[in-house]
Amino acid sequence: MGRNEMSRHSEHEKPVIQTVGLTRRFGPVLAVDHLGLRVERQSVYGFLGPNGAGKTTTIRMLLGLIQPTEGQVLIFNQPLSQDIAGILRRIGSLVEAPALYPHLTGYENLEVTRRLIGGRPEQIQRVLSIVDMERDAHRLVRGYSTGMRQRLALARCLMGEPELLILDEPTNGLDPAGIHEIRELIRKLPQEHGITVFLSSHLLAEVEQVATHLGIINRGKLLFQGTLRELQAQRQEHLLVDVDRPEEAGRILAAEGWQTAHTPGGQLSVALPRDSDAPKINTLLVERGFEVRSFSIHRPKLEEVFLELTQSAESQGEAR
Repeated sequence: MGRNEMSRHSEHEKPVIQTVGLTRRFGPVLAVDHLGLRVERQSVYGFLGPNGAGKTTTIRMLLGLIQPTEGQVLIFNQPLSQDIAGILRRIGSLVEAPALYPHLTGYENLEVTRRLIGGRPEQIQRVLSIVDMERDAHRLVRGYSTGMRQRLALARCLMGEPELLILDEPTNGLDPAGIHEIRELIRKLPQEHGITVFLSSHLLAEVEQVATHLGIINRGKLLFQGTLRELQAQRQEHLLVDVDRPEEAGRILAAEGWQTAHTPGGQLSVALPRDSDAPKINTLLVERGFEVRSFSIHRPKLEEVFLELTQSAESQGEAR
């Protein structure tokens, strides 16, 4: 294996994005506080946080639009500061409302981009296919819906065949149909085209459906980083049991070592340290003569864990 091949192989084993102690101050305001991001290749990384948490400031540093006060950004295993032009050529980004030419067709908008970047003519048809806009390519953009404009903007981002796509609130202002279209597009980019997606959003339910990895930020600090499953594991699953005599059933299960509680709807809630406990609980209750009408496992939603993390961080910040 030659030196260039070894370098490329090493790069593919490293995170696409890595930040070390990334910090940004605006006067006395600490907007981003020693952030350590790690974005794996061909992942969809959901970057979440309340308004003002530091998400957009972080994205602007990742794209070299503003300089960090401290710390370092590495993209494709290279310091951004050493070869910003070369690195940015491998990135597509959408960080503000798309600036399209409404008096031109979708195809003509992409032709403008193609000429600016020196792309191949066949690239236009390729990106139109990816965003599913072949049928509308020759309509004037002024007649496009907001969702169609956003898909065209994403098509423009893909013209340079990027390895990394950085999107800041890509579904902002879209109706449910438009959100669904963007969601499906983002989901297929890593699987079908090998593109890593870094996605900032406040729509937690949408991120939960597309993200493979998550980073949660609040007041500039990273509160969590990992997979969705790892985040859910921070909040224990519960078994919801609809059973006759729930008070008595709860006492029996508590005596056997399970933590129980009663829901406002009259169900019995049992903390599940292990998935295998669910059939054991059912068997025990039936053997003791209870009528188990139904039971279901409740897995915490991203929104529940997100609120718990950020509210905890807020209360700790106020305590200090």
